[in-house]
Formats: sequence, structure tokens, C-alpha cells
Amino acid sequence: MVRAALVAVILGLLAIAPVAQADWHLSKRKAHSFAQDAAITMYGAPHPLALCRPQGRFVPEPGHAYHRWICGWADTFGDEDGGSEVCGGSLLILGSRKSHSAYHYTVHSGRSCGRYSG
Repeated sequence: MVRAALVAVILGLLAIAPVAQADWHLSKRKAHSFAQDAAITMYGAPHPLALCRPQGRFVPEPGHAYHRWICGWADTFGDEDGGSEVCGGSLLILGSRKSHSAYHYTVHSGRSCGRYSG
């Protein structure tokens, strides 16, 4: 009897776990991670750096998570001549109710590049 009750409780917790783990509101760290992932996926950026701020704010309030983040990214790309280009852009990163690792993004400012020597 006790075992059946425990199984019922565990099954009940498993049933609500996906909802509890969804990230509608994202921390700054999670927004950075998702921006880097989007730059890799969209543009093939090898090791992008990202900086993010909540949409509509200059800085996040300490301890707060936000649904919408504007993130700038940058990375270096090698070219055919052995030189390098610095490329970057900005993305709107949005939290998702699907799962802990799901997110949505929209291109805010598309990729632009410039050569540098050094």
C-alpha cells in the first residue's frame, strides 16, 4: 500500500516536471548561452562571445530573470587569404515554455563583418 502511494507521488511529480523546468524567464547567463548557440547555428561562428541586456532596459536588476533579451555577439572568422574577419550581429532571445533548454530567437541586426590585420 505504501509502495503504491510512493509510486503515485513520483508519477505525479514526473508529470509536472517538464512545466516546472521550462524557462519562460531567462537569467543573464542563460541568455548569453542561448545567444552563443544561435550565432553558432545561424552563422557558423566558431567561438562567439555574447553580451546581453533585457529588452527595454540598459542593465538587468540583480536577481531578476527576463523573458526578452537583446544580445550582441562577435567572433573572428578566417578567410581564404589567411587573414581574419571580425563579424557580429544582435539577436532577440526569448524564453520558452517547451523545456529547460528551449528558446526562441529573432535576428535583431544581421551579421556584418570587417577585416583586420594583427
